[in-house]
Amino acid sequence: MFSKKIMAGILCLALGAILVPGANASAQTSAELQAQITALTAQLAALQTQLTGSSTGTTTAGGTVTTAPSACAGITFSRNLTMGASGTDVKCLQALLNLNPTFQVAFSGAGSPGLETLTFGALTKNAVVKFQDTYKAEVLTPAGLTGGTGFVGALTRAKLNAMLTAAATGTGTGTGTGTGTLPAGCTSTTGFSPTTGLSCAGTGTGTGTGAVTGTEGDITVTLNSSPSNAKVYEGDAKIGILGIKVKATDSDMTVQSVKVVFAAKASDFFTDLYIYDGDTKVGSKALDSDTLTKDGTDYYTTVTGLNTVVKKGETKVLTVKVDAVDSIKSTKVDAGLAGIDVNVRQDGVRAIDGIGLNKYGPDADLTARVVTVKVAESNEAKLSFSKDENTPNDRNVASGTTGEIDGVTLFVFKAKATKDKIKFTDLNNVTINDSGDAISTVYLYDGTDELATGDLSGGKWDFSNFESIIAQDATKSYTIKADLQNLDTATSTLSVDMTINAANVEAVNSADDTVTLFGGTTLTSNLVYAYEAVPEFTLSSAKLVGTNKDTNSGIASSLEGTIAIKVKAVGGDLYIPKTNAFSVKYVESNDIDTATPVTTAIYSKPSGVTEDGNYYLVNEDDTITFTVDAVKQGEAGTFDMRVFGITWNTQASGTNTVSSYMSDDFKTNTVTVQ
Repeated sequence: MFSKKIMAGILCLALGAILVPGANASAQTSAELQAQITALTAQLAALQTQLTGSSTGTTTAGGTVTTAPSACAGITFSRNLTMGASGTDVKCLQALLNLNPTFQVAFSGAGSPGLETLTFGALTKNAVVKFQDTYKAEVLTPAGLTGGTGFVGALTRAKLNAMLTAAATGTGTGTGTGTGTLPAGCTSTTGFSPTTGLSCAGTGTGTGTGAVTGTEGDITVTLNSSPSNAKVYEGDAKIGILGIKVKATDSDMTVQSVKVVFAAKASDFFTDLYIYDGDTKVGSKALDSDTLTKDGTDYYTTVTGLNTVVKKGETKVLTVKVDAVDSIKSTKVDAGLAGIDVNVRQDGVRAIDGIGLNKYGPDADLTARVVTVKVAESNEAKLSFSKDENTPNDRNVASGTTGEIDGVTLFVFKAKATKDKIKFTDLNNVTINDSGDAISTVYLYDGTDELATGDLSGGKWDFSNFESIIAQDATKSYTIKADLQNLDTATSTLSVDMTINAANVEAVNSADDTVTLFGGTTLTSNLVYAYEAVPEFTLSSAKLVGTNKDTNSGIASSLEGTIAIKVKAVGGDLYIPKTNAFSVKYVESNDIDTATPVTTAIYSKPSGVTEDGNYYLVNEDDTITFTVDAVKQGEAGTFDMRVFGITWNTQASGTNTVSSYMSDDFKTNTVTVQ
């Protein structure tokens, strides 16, 4: 060991050499001389510290910086660095390299300890080459390189960031023995190095025997419950396909990389792969022939530089997400539809513990998730049709003395779009039954908007060249209406039949491709009876009361029903026969076919009505309520009472008309009698 006096002597000799007049010295400015003095002072101070056997822990511990240089405060290596680069991250890079003489940037002047610069020059490149060679297994071999390049890329940045991360969790504080290694060119601790020109005395790096506050840790890697087996469609972005749980034990653990394995060539189906920590993207990798490695029938890629910290004792979920290609090659579609296994194999996750050691998980291959890759969801768009519940029931309509009536609703139907928004453009070959040839014009409506006027061809109506957009997974209602004429000389029964198939309906998806129909459906409207003058019937009230058979008293079972019906005269005066105008039946167990008429149905003269021969007169636009009572005795079972027909006329003589469409609606409650 050299004494402090010897060290002081070395300092004096060094300073004297600088100040001796000569050809080189005469060309130096005072600022340059001062810079050299400062550098020598810093170096001799470091030598003095090492010779006294104290180590501040600023070298390395387990290959990791244990105290980050001040130049690295707030720095993370997030970009590639090469010759010509400049910035505070370059200065941090030089400071990190200067902590180890094996790859120190410079021993004096610009770039040396304490004199780091913002510029990436030749000295920095040479130091990076030595750094990469030192950590070849981590920064060169994974990239297929055998020697340092001086280019600070993803793997080199990951190592540098790992050193900074570890420095934040543990610092060396012990005292060293001052053993260490000699500088290049030194064979003993005397003299000067012919390589560097610096003194060989006491320049070994201290090995430090004190404790490091960071501790060794480990990770446990398991499969997360979500995302489960996923479906990914062409053009989808950032769809989760695999979740992994990483638990840290005994130390904070910094996850650096994840190796993802596919049981197919992933680039046939995906353009990019991402690693997410919650909602934060921590890493990504484009998927192509350069980034995918084939392993038997599998393909894998490793996403590095994650720098995701999992706190000691805690668990963090990392999610693997993908972007799908815009169009799957036709030769690959079947493979994608069959499903692709994706997983993380044994030791596919790498993390760094508190003292800078690499730890790996899982201990065995994770259970694979199956990813089904499908053509664009829009290609699976479907359009389905059904009868709308708002379609009017069977009913009468009247034109009045003009014999014409416009905008009669014949049918309301629904169309539902699934998987994509759909543009509905044509509805053809619609059958409209018209017993009296009363229809003059037919229309198709979307709500209150008229879409198209029908064209009659071959006895069918076509609605063409309209445009109605149905949102994805939405339902829209459409109405078919008609203008009627000649009802003063004829009556007409009207109904609509629609056959839904590819020949009759035209619709396209958002990609302008023809959509699939839930086909073969035939929809039929209710009936419309059109006259010049008609009664409009409305059920006012209905009630059925039952009495059970009493054997002791000899009383038979009975049913007593009452139905009140409003009759409005529309389009002219109407006449209701005084007897047998209301056909009433008792229906057992909802079996209409076996229902029998009640011959004793009774209704009395309504208050205020005018009589005209055998009829009650209902003046145009007036409404009269008729109350019908019917009794049925000696029956056992479950019954309701219904009106099956109402007889009426437009005059007090001649042939009567019977409206018989109301049996499903004009009925009482159900009663069981014994």
